[in-house]
Amino acid sequence: MPGCLLCINSSYCSTCVNGTYFLDTTLHTCNPCSAIFGCLNCNSSTLCRQCLSSYYLTSTFSCSKCSQNCSKCFATSSNCSECDNGYYLSANTCNPCPLNCFTCTTAVNCVLCATGYFLSGSNCSMCAFPCSSCTSAANCLSCDIGYFLNGATCTSCTPNCATCTAAAVCLSCNVGYYLN
Repeated sequence: MPGCLLCINSSYCSTCVNGTYFLDTTLHTCNPCSAIFGCLNCNSSTLCRQCLSSYYLTSTFSCSKCSQNCSKCFATSSNCSECDNGYYLSANTCNPCPLNCFTCTTAVNCVLCATGYFLSGSNCSMCAFPCSSCTSAANCLSCDIGYFLNGATCTSCTPNCATCTAAAVCLSCNVGYYLN
């Protein structure tokens, strides 16, 4: 039987799986909670008991969306308990991280920078061209198009080569050129 966790026989369910509820207590069939917007687990077609992430359970047992940048909230849409990436939690409110910071603990303490930046103390500094990602000013992890990683630095591909793995190993060409 769909949605049934424990069956007594082929037509009688004794326990529904999470995300479903007993549609008919006489027939003991399970129905999904999807009729309640944002609901993960429910007791009926109108009473939710657990909401999806980024929703909170209202006093009427329905689900409402958390406010923008708030990934988890409780009691009200603006009472945050977790924030989206690029924001930090302070007094149940999600505040923006510093510029180019992906994860931070406060307005001035970055712990993970956005792609193309590296952590320098608690701030994010831009990777030097032609590095597209790096761990420091002197340690590239990947390179821009037209360059390849040579140890910890980026070296130019041969002319008219768009991507390469070494100076003489071209994988794709610039527009108007083909591999020979």
